[in-house]
Amino acid sequence: MTAYHLAWRHAAFLSAGLSGLMLLAFSLATLSGCMRSTEDSEKALEEALKGALQPRDPDTISLWPIGHLAMTGSFELQLGPERWKVSIKRDSWVRDDGAMHLVDERRWSASEQPGTPEALIEDKQDRFEGIFDGHVWVTRTGYGPWIQRDSSDGHHIRTQIRVRDWLPTLVRAFGGRVGTVATAEPVEVFGGRSGIWRRLVLQPRADGVIADKTVLAGLRDDERTWPSWVDATHVPDRVSGRIAVDEDHDEVYVGEMTVSGVTEVRGSPGRFEASAKHTWTALEPDVSFELPATYFPDNRERVWPMIREVLGDALTETWGGPATPVPAP
Repeated sequence: MTAYHLAWRHAAFLSAGLSGLMLLAFSLATLSGCMRSTEDSEKALEEALKGALQPRDPDTISLWPIGHLAMTGSFELQLGPERWKVSIKRDSWVRDDGAMHLVDERRWSASEQPGTPEALIEDKQDRFEGIFDGHVWVTRTGYGPWIQRDSSDGHHIRTQIRVRDWLPTLVRAFGGRVGTVATAEPVEVFGGRSGIWRRLVLQPRADGVIADKTVLAGLRDDERTWPSWVDATHVPDRVSGRIAVDEDHDEVYVGEMTVSGVTEVRGSPGRFEASAKHTWTALEPDVSFELPATYFPDNRERVWPMIREVLGDALTETWGGPATPVPAP
């Protein structure tokens, strides 16, 4: 893997954790290594799908904030003359009856000599949008077709939580070396929750960091643990900003943060800079929560028949052939 791709992977893990689709793709790749009967293959695929979409009780998930949460952020990595940057812009509009409108936009860019247009060697963008009118939940990627999703298990609320996770994730990832101190600013209310302002400061790390590369790789590749990988592999030397937190300092509501320092990508030293800014305002009167005029309904053809139709004979060859022993490695 080249330094270019390493840097992209490095930045990608900071811009977002692993998605359910990645888990599904991994499951499919693992399963396709064995030759199975058609019936067994379909069951195996359905199990993989179930594993990627575990239902949850929506009543255990809290919806916050009511109003408009506007978010921007970036992660930048520089290795010598090369620079990679991931930028995000997100908006979460939530009405007091639970209706919501979410937009998540991301841009990846790479350059060899920052600051000159000719130096731009790659520039990609993607976009996600979701609308829940209180009854129906629809989403789309980019400006593609709208598709209805099941909202009975709180999927729309979990999506909103992921959309607003950038600033809290940065604070958590650098928590071993970045602390907070009290300010004289008064308590403010953000979407129904009281926030205490605290200023961000560098602090000595209280204990050692993980050095085993195998362990670190495992931490990096799991969305539940990659902040621990960041903590062990990114050493900040500068931080600025302030955040509003709950009274226990456990939950980050709004604020801004910029942190920069040194890191390493496969033996090559580099510098990173990560930033986030989350601001809350009351809901604007012109925000729409209306569903699009057309969308694919939830009762459309499901995944397995669609895969069978698209892959045809190629699917039969892999999944529907005779059971063949797999050679030992």
